[in-house]
Amino acid sequence: MRFFEDALPIDLIQASKCGQYLLVSSSQSCDLFILSAQASDRFIVHGYVTFPGLIKSASFVQHGGAVKVVAVLHNNLLGGTTVPTRPVANRLEAIPDAEAQTFYRKVDRGSNMVLTSFAAGDILVCGEDKLLKRYEYPTEKADQIDWKRAPQAPLEENHSHAVGTSCWHESQSAKQIVTGGRDGTILIRKTSNIGSALDPVKAHAVHSGGVTAICYSVTRNTVYSAGGDGCFMAHTVGGHPNPDQPVVADVSLNEALGDMVEVERVPGNQIRIYKDILLEEFNKAQEQAK
Repeated sequence: MRFFEDALPIDLIQASKCGQYLLVSSSQSCDLFILSAQASDRFIVHGYVTFPGLIKSASFVQHGGAVKVVAVLHNNLLGGTTVPTRPVANRLEAIPDAEAQTFYRKVDRGSNMVLTSFAAGDILVCGEDKLLKRYEYPTEKADQIDWKRAPQAPLEENHSHAVGTSCWHESQSAKQIVTGGRDGTILIRKTSNIGSALDPVKAHAVHSGGVTAICYSVTRNTVYSAGGDGCFMAHTVGGHPNPDQPVVADVSLNEALGDMVEVERVPGNQIRIYKDILLEEFNKAQEQAK
């Protein structure tokens, strides 16, 4: 399934920590799609929200007893919207602001990434000023934004990566957030005290873009990182060694890859646009109703 009629690249997909929802967006679009994460629901699209700006970054967060999505927009707005718990009535159109309960907050110029601690409800924003800032959930309607007014100061402000933050992930226990930087370093912070980061871990080469992807293990005391230098690294964290260390394969990488089952790509003519699928379902329902 494709979400954008002009085949825009999807560069953000995230599953909610509660395991119920997925979000899909493109940095070249203002639309953010919410899907069911359940295979039994066939990953049905619940609906989509159209923000008043291109979506640079988005993430799930729990706020006021409900699952929300917060997004940093290209026009220096932080948007927040309520996740629909079931498919909305008209999925061909964007969910109205009144129904989605969409609110906004001005943030500092150059903001380009939002990080969240899902259960705690913490919202962190970083950008070109190399700072990590904690904000309250947005509270203003779009027509209430005073574009001439400077944004309100964040609740908290801490130094981040020297050349900018490129990626992040929250641990399964929700006790730590790890960030990767374009400077090639990794920072691990306690969610209970964002300002107290551990000493930076030197990981990837800065000249090739530093850390490009990062992930906490679900079952091990390990952070996995990848970089523009083409390297993959596994870092033991938490002060406790992993019980079972990795075993070096006795075959070459090419042999191991050759033994993998090949996954066939779905032919392009079978990948359909989301709205076309909805229209076909609607027409079938109309025919059956006659």
